[in-house]
Amino acid sequence: MRRGILMAVAVCGLAWATDAFACEYNGKLVCAGTTDPIAGAVVGISNTTATSDAFGNFAGGPIYGGTYDIFVNSVNTGLTATCSYTGQIIPLGTIEVSLPGCGGGGGECDVSSVHEGWFCRERPLGDPVNECAYFGDFVPVGEGFNVTPGGLTANMTAAFAIVKSGRACYGVTVEVVPGDLLVIPAVQQGVSHVTYCNCPPTP
Repeated sequence: MRRGILMAVAVCGLAWATDAFACEYNGKLVCAGTTDPIAGAVVGISNTTATSDAFGNFAGGPIYGGTYDIFVNSVNTGLTATCSYTGQIIPLGTIEVSLPGCGGGGGECDVSSVHEGWFCRERPLGDPVNECAYFGDFVPVGEGFNVTPGGLTANMTAAFAIVKSGRACYGVTVEVVPGDLLVIPAVQQGVSHVTYCNCPPTP
């Protein structure tokens, strides 16, 4: 049983259609919703480009610039499905871009266990893995920082997003797309981060 205060709860739809996306995750280019690295993707760097290898890294050292830097040799594997895409130019700093060839795309994610609104607990949920798993069989697909109280705009697609405020208060927004204004807890004691969650990838 969940303990704490539950406010502004609304039951949302039973299923949310997922699409194929790629995103920067722990320094790698991966299929969103998985940790599958994308090989052959091209990232623009000023007047030149870099191409991702079989591990989702980019040769030639770290790539700096934009909001999100991509570093080579950042190891985070645990492959669950095939994923490949070639020929797409991805502007540096873009955290997410639609890749129709990424993992085949499609699928549905049941979000009936996720209620939109905000709530507080006696103890924090923990790391992003535990934050997503609190609502059911969900996994983190992204995380954002530098959150300002009063407003936060989503920068990626996810089944839902969790904004943490204070020690253990959370705001939940369901069926998130880039540009959505996310729910922030009314109890604001220092908004720290947002975690984006999806259903786990299908093997």
